[in-house]
Amino acid sequence: IDGAFIKNIDTDLNSQKIVASIVSFCKNAGIKTVAEFVHSKAIFDKLKEMDVDYVQGYFIGPPLRTIPL
Repeated sequence: IDGAFIKNIDTDLNSQKIVASIVSFCKNAGIKTVAEFVHSKAIFDKLKEMDVDYVQGYFIGPPLRTIPL
C-alpha cells in the first residue's frame, strides 16, 4: 500500500478509509497486503489494528540492499 496513504494514517481519516477498503478488498481476494513508509510506532500500531499483513519502513529498519538497474 503506497506510502502516500500510510504516512499520516494515524491522524488522517481519509487515508484510514482508503486503506481499510484496500485491506478489505485484498482479504476477500486472498491477497496479502504490504504497507510502506512505516516510520513510527503510531503508524505501526494503526496498521496492525487495521489487519495489514506486512509492513516496511524505517520504523522496522533501514533498507538492507540496493540493486543496479
